Parts: sequence; structure tokens; C-alpha cells
Amino acid sequence: MLLLVLLFLASSMKVCYAKLSTLPTVPISSCGLSPKFRATSWTVPRLKEGTPASASETLPWQVSIQTKDKLICRGAILSSWWILSAARCFMEDLSSDLPIVVSLHGKPSEKKKLDRVIIHEDFNSTSLRNNIALILLDSPINFSEKTTPICLPLLQDLSIWQNCWVATWKTIMAGTAFSNPRLTNILTKIEVTLLDRDICSKEIQGLTENVLCAISKEGMEETCKVESGSPLVCDSGSNMKWFVVGIASWGGNCDQEASPTVYTVVFSYLDWIQRATAQEGKPFIPEGVDDIGSYTE
Repeated sequence: MLLLVLLFLASSMKVCYAKLSTLPTVPISSCGLSPKFRATSWTVPRLKEGTPASASETLPWQVSIQTKDKLICRGAILSSWWILSAARCFMEDLSSDLPIVVSLHGKPSEKKKLDRVIIHEDFNSTSLRNNIALILLDSPINFSEKTTPICLPLLQDLSIWQNCWVATWKTIMAGTAFSNPRLTNILTKIEVTLLDRDICSKEIQGLTENVLCAISKEGMEETCKVESGSPLVCDSGSNMKWFVVGIASWGGNCDQEASPTVYTVVFSYLDWIQRATAQEGKPFIPEGVDDIGSYTE
């Protein structure tokens, strides 16, 4: 588990493009691999709000961007240099000396400084169109079994995904009212179903292009409370790799049971990710791809 303390440079939010052929590639390591991430129900008791993460299971690509007392955003590790997140998280002007904490599962391991936040140049803060951003670190992440990058999807067809999950952090009361009562945060993993766009349009008005909707398979209203930037990860059922299919953009009506969450479709921005990362001298280019568009070992 990793703790990255980052210095956010608000003045650096810009995108310039460069030729990929002139720059070295950044290895993606063994993306999407988590031997303890199961696409089945966990054996720990279920909660109404979702299934708490057990100590034996990890979400090694999951990132939390936060100050000491305020959540900024969630995100997913793409490579040792890059984190994928939502543009809306960085709409506010933040102090240039504001320390930002990026942590996986909350246990400190390594400290970094943030070099730059790159917001999509066509991001619309009103409609949340193109709600996607990249975070460049000032030095690379050291990968381990508990800290690995997620794979990017190389196919547009959403029907290929067999199992999809999203994780969120919840605050619960630990102990009892009579024995050491205290608040604690738990990582909660929710299995979701990808909705047909026509069905989602009836639930949520004003859907923009390049978005998808997902809803809890158990009908829990918790899916409308997924934090911005949280990765929606899926597998195709044919290998052991997980792919970031969407980035949480915004939720529906939390007053309604089982309201969908809207996600930015990551596949629609693969070219942008490659161009934007190339401009910074550390281009992200997926490697080890087989004929059907899935990552190989």
C-alpha cells in the first residue's frame, strides 16, 4: 500500500502534443493483475451499503487523492508515472503549496511530489463533457503485489465485459456504544451492471457523448455516491487481467433507490492519453497486446 504526498502546481494545467516516435516509452509492467482481487462475492458478511474489502484482498490500482482533512478525488494508476482521474476534481483554484496526499488503502509506503495535472482541453465544467484528467508524478511509483497499474481497454464493445466493480470508501462506527466506539474508514467494493444508454437516458437527463452508466447489481443506492475519479474496472472472463472501462464522473439522484452513476468512457480517450502523456516526455503506450485487443503476459 502506497502513500504519495504530492505538490499540486495549479499553473501547470495545460496540454501540448508531441510526436510519439521521438520519445521513449514507459513500461506498463503487469497491468491489471491482482491475485487477490476476486470477481465473486466476498466471504465476509455483506453490509447493506456494499461489501467491505477483506484484509486478504487488494485493489492495487485504486488511488485516493486527498489533503489531511479533505478528499480531492479518486483515481487509478496507469503506469509508474501516470494516474488517471476526473477533471472536475481540479476545477477549484488550489494553492500552489497545498500538500495533496495520494494513497492506496491508506498505509504509507512512499512519498512523491506531483509534477503536473493535465485536464482535457475540451472539458466543460457545466455539462461535465470530457471529464477526464491525468496526473504526472515527479518520480516513478515502485510497483509490488499491492501496487500495480490497471490496464486500458483496447476494444470499444462494452458487451465483452463479464464482471464489473467499483470501489468507494465508507465511514462506519467501529466497536459499540459501550465498548470503544470510534469512526473508521473501510474500502467497499460494489458489483455493478453496465446499462444500455437508452435505459440510462430515461433515468438521467442530459447525458453527453462518451459516457456510460452503471448500477449496483444488488440495487443499492450506494452507487450514486461513488466519488469522482473512481475507476470502474471490468474483466472479459477470458484472462486474469482487469481493465479501467470508466472513470466516475457524476451520480444520479441519491434520493432514488439504485440510481445510476455516470462514467467517462476511457476507450474514447486512448488517443488523448497517448498524446497528452507524450507531450510530457513520458508517453503511455500499451504494450503486450494480442490479436483480440487484450493485454498478454
